[in-house]
Amino acid sequence: IFDPVHNASGTTPTVRPYKGDYFFNGVGTLPDGVTPNLTSTFPHHFAVLGAANSEEYYQRTTGINPPNYHDRAAGYGITRINRRTREITFEAWPIHADPAYPQTGGQFADWPQTFRQTDNDGRVPTGYLPVVDALWRENPVVRVFNEATGELVHAMRIRGSRYRPPVYNNAITYRVEIAYGDASVSETLTGQTAVAAAPAAIRYFGTVKPSILAGDVTTLEWDVSSPATLAINNGLGDVLRQTVDGIGYIQVSPGADTTYTLTLNGTLTAQTTVRVFPGRTTWNASHFSPAELADPAVSGGAADPDGDGFTNDQEFQFQTNPRSISLRPVLEGHARREGSTITVDFEMSTPLDPGSSRMVVETSSTLDGWQEVPANSYVETGRENFPVSGTSRISIRLTGTLQAPEGKRFYRARWSLQ
Repeated sequence: IFDPVHNASGTTPTVRPYKGDYFFNGVGTLPDGVTPNLTSTFPHHFAVLGAANSEEYYQRTTGINPPNYHDRAAGYGITRINRRTREITFEAWPIHADPAYPQTGGQFADWPQTFRQTDNDGRVPTGYLPVVDALWRENPVVRVFNEATGELVHAMRIRGSRYRPPVYNNAITYRVEIAYGDASVSETLTGQTAVAAAPAAIRYFGTVKPSILAGDVTTLEWDVSSPATLAINNGLGDVLRQTVDGIGYIQVSPGADTTYTLTLNGTLTAQTTVRVFPGRTTWNASHFSPAELADPAVSGGAADPDGDGFTNDQEFQFQTNPRSISLRPVLEGHARREGSTITVDFEMSTPLDPGSSRMVVETSSTLDGWQEVPANSYVETGRENFPVSGTSRISIRLTGTLQAPEGKRFYRARWSLQ
């Protein structure tokens, strides 16, 4: 029984206020607004959101036999964890109720209770560090340390690829460690400083896979500041609960080309488009005759009927025409140098199934013979999708020094389809 206002012994016919914040240090009052809080040798605070007080305590009955069993709030709990939204729901059921059969009864009053993962941290951030963008690498562990003392300030296995770490002192610098997969530490960012919450703005709204096959799933992601309300059209509705420190994700599976609009605080908007393409059978039928479909030398996955250097499997992945040498996947690029840093920008067609493909970066000093650049000698620093053309602009930054006899070095990128 939780009824702090009722101090008399025994039962009561009155349901008094019992939910709220409690400070066991003499600060504030109980829910009746009059009675002072209790004092404690070990002051602490807790919040009461619900209590399954028994019917017997309130001098009532459920009407279910035996009353000395059902009137005393006998029951059980269920915890549901939504791995996609990082929400935890606690349910409290009386013993006679079966969740699979609503006619048997519902939960106790005040239940269920749902929390976000970040609600378990009772601290209020004073600011946020720059966004950690893991690009194509999802769900890394991000740890934030006080750079001067080495004290762990915050740690989270993030959802998706973007995260804005909260901090609680804007006057110091921080070290951020990022771990991908099972690695202990993959990247370390030093000298990170916090900024206070910014005015309402949409910093980013896009999709991880701008082009998908019918029936496939892609993820919308956004980065906003100071959201009071946040919604996406096309039936997605309120997405504020899918947003942590301004960054959020939601999976979609549109049946046709769809443009999504994100609306922040009722006025600010941004859009992103997902293109939907038919499966391989439909694609084959639109490019090959029945006789050609029976001839693997023409319509087979390894065939190249237009002689443009791209197989039918590759043309399908990029949704280009396998019968036209002029309609082929796009691949353009150029390099730029800023001091000792070399960045290479590629604008290239993106495959429908990036999971079965790998972007390969290659280098050459003569344009005659190419060598793959080791994956640990460059990092992807940005990606901008262009759904209408089916291309993406991908930027990589070289982290190593490569020598060439002529003093020149050429780079190219391509997709290696698995």
